[in-house]
Amino acid sequence: LLLPILSYGFFLTHAVRIPYYPYASALLLAGIFLSTLNGEIKKGITIFALVLPVVFFIDGANRYRGSEHLTPRAAIAKYESICPYDIVWGDLLTGTSEYACDNYGLLMHAGRPKARAIAFKHLHDAGYSQLILIEDTPLPREAIARELKAVGLTYEKVDLGELGEGWNVK
Repeated sequence: LLLPILSYGFFLTHAVRIPYYPYASALLLAGIFLSTLNGEIKKGITIFALVLPVVFFIDGANRYRGSEHLTPRAAIAKYESICPYDIVWGDLLTGTSEYACDNYGLLMHAGRPKARAIAFKHLHDAGYSQLILIEDTPLPREAIARELKAVGLTYEKVDLGELGEGWNVK
């Protein structure tokens, strides 16, 4: 029981955006629960436990069909405005940037403000071009501007088309 307890404890105390991670713990708990039952109740719940993965499959298939799926060429065309940058800061699109553009995606919200500011400055001084995907970060614009200013950096607004506004770190 320790694994599901730790797993759900983590999910209850952190903002996890991908909802399928708790499924494994749910199946483990269902198995533990089933092993404690007897007779007719166990038979009924066993049938339920066999139906549960089908429900998960249908849910997953519906989510998959509702998502955009691009070919590599189409992805490169869609994200070409962020491809010239060495480093792309954001949230959900950083992995896409790495995949489509072969640059480095860094999560804005993963570190503390001071650590981020040091990273901005170090990468700038090392000659890396940096883009902040303003519309793809949970951080307020004012906070990001303060972090850049704290280490003597500025930014230039860039229109990224359907990706929204970006800041080219100077």
